[in-house]
Amino acid sequence: MANSKSTLFQGNFLESLDVVWQLATSNCLDNENDPDDPDTEYEIAQECHRQRNALNIVQEYLTICISDISMNRYELKYAISDIDGYFLPRPHEDGNKREIEAFNRAKAEVLKNLERKMSCIASVSAEQFYQAKKRVIPV
Repeated sequence: MANSKSTLFQGNFLESLDVVWQLATSNCLDNENDPDDPDTEYEIAQECHRQRNALNIVQEYLTICISDISMNRYELKYAISDIDGYFLPRPHEDGNKREIEAFNRAKAEVLKNLERKMSCIASVSAEQFYQAKKRVIPV
């Protein structure tokens, strides 16, 4: 029993940590400031690097924790295609490290949209489905 509680807690913790990571990514200071731009104030540039480093560590941890999911080649192909649809590096993200940040942002956006889609699907009732399809609800 204790093991299942631990597993449930770990799953909830990782899910919560992912939500926090997504929120922090969208609010990271380097979204509005380029820390490598010479015109950026030193303190702001330092804070940008500190925040991004923390986000990268959390992302790495999440990736390690959920990397035991095995995919077949078709699932991998579709997952990569989904991420690629959101992969749009910003103009100041031209270095390798910055492209990884753009990848992480694209992946987070895909996951957020999939979570929303799952919520929408879960909330559809049988009545709504049959009405939309102009079919009679079976009794």
